[in-house]
Amino acid sequence: MDPREPGMNVLDASEVLAHRDTDIWRYMNLPKFISMLDTQALYFSNLGKFIDHHEGALSKPALERIIQERLESARARKGRPLSEQEIEWVRERAMLAEAAVTKMKREHVLANCWYRSPVESGALGTIYGKDSVAIRSTIGKLYDCTRYHSSNIMIQFVHYVDHPVQDFDAEESFLFKHPLFAHEQEVRALMLIGPKLAAPPSLSVRVELPALIEAVHLAPGAAQLHSGVIESLLLRYDLPSVPVVRSEADTSPEYRQKLDEFVKRLNGDSLETVISELNARDRK
Repeated sequence: MDPREPGMNVLDASEVLAHRDTDIWRYMNLPKFISMLDTQALYFSNLGKFIDHHEGALSKPALERIIQERLESARARKGRPLSEQEIEWVRERAMLAEAAVTKMKREHVLANCWYRSPVESGALGTIYGKDSVAIRSTIGKLYDCTRYHSSNIMIQFVHYVDHPVQDFDAEESFLFKHPLFAHEQEVRALMLIGPKLAAPPSLSVRVELPALIEAVHLAPGAAQLHSGVIESLLLRYDLPSVPVVRSEADTSPEYRQKLDEFVKRLNGDSLETVISELNARDRK
């Protein structure tokens, strides 16, 4: 989804639900997966804990627009043009103020993050490692589960923008990220904590996991034993009907599978012997 005009990027419920059937994935390591099952909850973390230093930051055009507004206000108050020293002072104060505001916003916005795609992510599967899993759901299921339990949660799309050149509204800064993270194609469930309230570093929100989870996908390279472990966990936590799916990266094309079967029938002869055998059959 491409960003819209500044001030227009926060979607209302109808706009979100226009994408109800869109597949989303939440990647996590095994301890976090067990914690989710045990608490029957989704984990929300404030943006201040994220590794991206651009998280919640203003782009250069957005900051410059705010600075110009402050300069115009200062000129109006004084009733005259500002000196170079006064301009520099206003610019510095504006940047310090906005840095403080965006830092506070990072700590007062909590997010539960998902990857948006019709297929699993090889990159995220590799990043999280062989002992990770990916929960597959849809935007509609996430919306329904979070709306039922907490009315102050909203589902939003993240936009990836070039911070030096692209503008956006300061109030929407939690919806924009650096293109470095564009592979995440992120959808966020967001909780906005009022500035007068103490913002927790994290929060768990109980949801109906059977209504949320469509399948659990194993990471690329996961051992077959891993599948049995995940199935046992799902059974223990009353989710026996949730399928455990092998990563597409660990499957082989059908024609290669047929070759493997043929090799086995030839009692493990070398590949060269198999090819010679196939060629000999073709000449008959």
